[in-house]
Amino acid sequence: MVLEHLDPSTSGEKIAESLLLRQSACYKCPIGCGRTTRTKNKAGEGPEYETVWAFGAQLGVSDLAAIAEANYACNELGLDAITMGSTIGCAMELCATGAWDAGLRWGEAGGLRALVEDTAHVRGLGRELGLGSKRLAEKHGRPELAMQVKGMEIPACDPRGAQGMALSYATSNRGGCHMRAYMIMPEILGHPVFLDRFSTAGKPEIVALFQDMAAVVDSAVLCRFLQFAVGVSTFAEMLRTVTGLDFGDDELMKIGRRIYTLERIYNNRAGFGRNDDTLPPRFFNEEFQTGSSRHRVARLGEMLDQYYSVRGWDARGVPTPATLAELGL
Repeated sequence: MVLEHLDPSTSGEKIAESLLLRQSACYKCPIGCGRTTRTKNKAGEGPEYETVWAFGAQLGVSDLAAIAEANYACNELGLDAITMGSTIGCAMELCATGAWDAGLRWGEAGGLRALVEDTAHVRGLGRELGLGSKRLAEKHGRPELAMQVKGMEIPACDPRGAQGMALSYATSNRGGCHMRAYMIMPEILGHPVFLDRFSTAGKPEIVALFQDMAAVVDSAVLCRFLQFAVGVSTFAEMLRTVTGLDFGDDELMKIGRRIYTLERIYNNRAGFGRNDDTLPPRFFNEEFQTGSSRHRVARLGEMLDQYYSVRGWDARGVPTPATLAELGL
């Protein structure tokens, strides 16, 4: 995450100035994280931060209306905007390197909505974009150009600039997801405490804690933004009130650990292991050249063994028999 390089033409302030109609929220929600916007052609929800990056800075596009309309199309057609934008980015880089002659160029905004629609309807270039970046890049002989973990495209936060986020992406059970342990909160935003984003010390313990907490919140069918505002004691109290069961803080966190470990067992049986707990090679080999994260790379190797130890997994990333017994699995 290189804040100095954010494009002001696609900033939140610019969205508020040129597209915003009103704030929106789920029923009775006091947070109201949604935004209803309008271009000259259409109105809809969003775009949110990740979408603005995926269809904007990541593609070299600064046309905010084109970004918003690509986002509207994703909403209407049931496509994930991070995956869609990142796959288009992969396709553009394949074209830029000569690996694919599809005619896609960095900075071209005019065809974004059409690419989304073609992907949803499996036609034209959308037939290949629908493969996702991993299979697309493999098909054209450049697998290293897909910015994905376990087949899921990573979002806007570059792991070279936040070491805890690097570990979070690598160990997320569903791939390069930022919502399984949103380490940007402590590493960038300083909540609930500020952590040195360039340090690897203590990150395995905190990533595992965040992952367990996220498993609890997701299983309770609660919003991730609520998790940023309240702690485990509040969630335990909520569950006690609703269910009448005597949930304590430690028990709730153990439930989260059990969920995360069970998901890991599933992945192990599906063939995933230590070799899959990694990042695209450029994050290890290519340093930032400018900005506050210059000369940085992801240092995952300093954290992975300790993370496995914290989790009670062996060196292959498989939960040990003692861990399974402790968790009743």
